[in-house]
Amino acid sequence: MKRKSKRLFQLLEVMIAMFLVALCILPLIHPHLFMYQEQRKMLRKLQMDHMAPLLYAGVVIQLYKNGIPWQQIKEGQFPLDANVLNGLPYQGYISFDTGKHKPNDEPATGTDYLLKVIIHLKSPQDNQFTDYTYEVFMKRKIKEGQDTEPKKIDDTKSK
Repeated sequence: MKRKSKRLFQLLEVMIAMFLVALCILPLIHPHLFMYQEQRKMLRKLQMDHMAPLLYAGVVIQLYKNGIPWQQIKEGQFPLDANVLNGLPYQGYISFDTGKHKPNDEPATGTDYLLKVIIHLKSPQDNQFTDYTYEVFMKRKIKEGQDTEPKKIDDTKSK
């Protein structure tokens, strides 16, 4: 009988020793886990910082090719889809601000704009958008016979 109680006591000693080792290891592991989490956050931020200029370059190319209609620029924003974001798990949209503008030397030919392109990106882990602001100088030329404002249709003459 004495032998069984001694084995139980040794098992209890081993379990207490394992518990004490675990208590000593936890404070040593915690800073490393915190550093890992912060590195992941920084990596997501760097990916967004890399993605924003690429998106901006795409917008400038579309503006150069007149691929973005003027009405969409005046409305202010359009969403980014997964194809534009190259499969990265971000959400976002691009907004435009046409705040500063002045007529050209010959006002009948168009207007000069300092167009703000604001790219709003959000990673799935963040609750807020990160904004990237760029400015583009843009000349909007009006072709001969094209009005700056949409034509108003007068219904009274057609009746």
